[in-house]
Amino acid sequence: MKAIYIILSLVTGLLVLSACEGDTTSVETSGTVRVNGFVFNRDTNTPVDSAIVEFRNDEVFESALSNSNGSYTAEFDISGSQEIKVVAFKETFVSDSTTILAVGERTVQVPVLQLTPTDFTPALSGEPSNIYLQSITDPVISIQGAGSIESTRLRFAVVDSFGQPIGVENAVDITVRLAASPGGGEFITPSLIRTGVGGLADTYVFSGTRAGTVQIYAELTHNGRVLQSEPVPVVIHGGLPDQAHLTVGTSRLNIPAWRRLLKETTITALVGDKYANPVRPGTAVYFTVSAGGVIGGSDLTDDRGVASSILLSGLPDPFDAVLGAGFFTATASTADENQQNISDDITLLYTSTPIISVSPTTFNIPHQGSVAFQYTVTDFKGHPMSSGTQIRVGIQGRNAGATGNTDIIMPDTQSLSWTNFGFSVVDTNDSVEVAQPIAVRITVVGENGRAEAIVEGVGN
Repeated sequence: MKAIYIILSLVTGLLVLSACEGDTTSVETSGTVRVNGFVFNRDTNTPVDSAIVEFRNDEVFESALSNSNGSYTAEFDISGSQEIKVVAFKETFVSDSTTILAVGERTVQVPVLQLTPTDFTPALSGEPSNIYLQSITDPVISIQGAGSIESTRLRFAVVDSFGQPIGVENAVDITVRLAASPGGGEFITPSLIRTGVGGLADTYVFSGTRAGTVQIYAELTHNGRVLQSEPVPVVIHGGLPDQAHLTVGTSRLNIPAWRRLLKETTITALVGDKYANPVRPGTAVYFTVSAGGVIGGSDLTDDRGVASSILLSGLPDPFDAVLGAGFFTATASTADENQQNISDDITLLYTSTPIISVSPTTFNIPHQGSVAFQYTVTDFKGHPMSSGTQIRVGIQGRNAGATGNTDIIMPDTQSLSWTNFGFSVVDTNDSVEVAQPIAVRITVVGENGRAEAIVEGVGN
């Protein structure tokens, strides 16, 4: 019995292990990668100081220098896990390389890179022939005072006609300048830099108080020849939301949605910082309504500072204590630089089916005379029809015509002035007086629905 129990235990354990091995978990692989490593002399097994270590994918996107202990550290952002080639080189040594798998929010220890001393003294590097941006720490920064990254490091490299980095014996001065900027006080420091080991030179770009794109050039003059880099763009995003620059709007103010389910209306917020720049993309904006259905809870701003959400009509029926039935508010809110809630709201109106009221209800037009009519088109709460509604007055009968508000296309309005209209029916018979029937037909067609009213009378 003991033997059977032991066998069953082993089988159970193997099944558990198999289940565990088959269990996979989705891992977020994007983010910042921290890389550590060492560069050593293969022959003497001693640290190599000032070796250049490059991190390459399709191109060089980051680099580091080893210190007196042979160690180096680098950080860079990746999107998804990636294979990165790590290459170390220095004058009088044969380079060494390896490949690592970089995963976001992880620290990767690179195997020791071993440089082999050469048996000959290398030739000096050639003269400068090209200058280019080797790496940039943050291509997107925030405006000054926004509580986010306000500067970025640019590393330029100068190479000879063979594409090899120039040595310190051919070091040159590089001038870095802003070719275009938003004009908010952006600056570069230092603006004059000298190449060092590997033909590399670093400078920093600092943001100002305006969002926009900064364009940077690096150039040098050697033997009367000017070398210039390609333009380097750095995007400056806006700061945190400001109450004075928060605006909420809607696709329509008058919505034909009273007691109608799932009628869609877009509610939009425009969010700026205290300098009137769009806030940095990804700023959260929260939406609520006081009644009238359900609205998507939040959205993130785009590069214009715009966020939006969809309101779906439904219960409870809107009612405002001052304005009455049909009215309600939509609100957009976010947080400012002091972590205080700020908001803006807009008043919306739900309207229902049209009702026509006309006066007089009968008429007798004198020969070559006229009769004035007044009519209203509202819903049952007395509100105007929604935008696009067509209101038309037609005359049926001979020798009569209508002038006035006879052909109306409704705008997007909540105003009661768009509920009252007037027109006149004129007898156009220029011959003898002859009584004949005339009918006035008022029709309303739109998203609120359809209605018709007919008034019958006599013309002479």
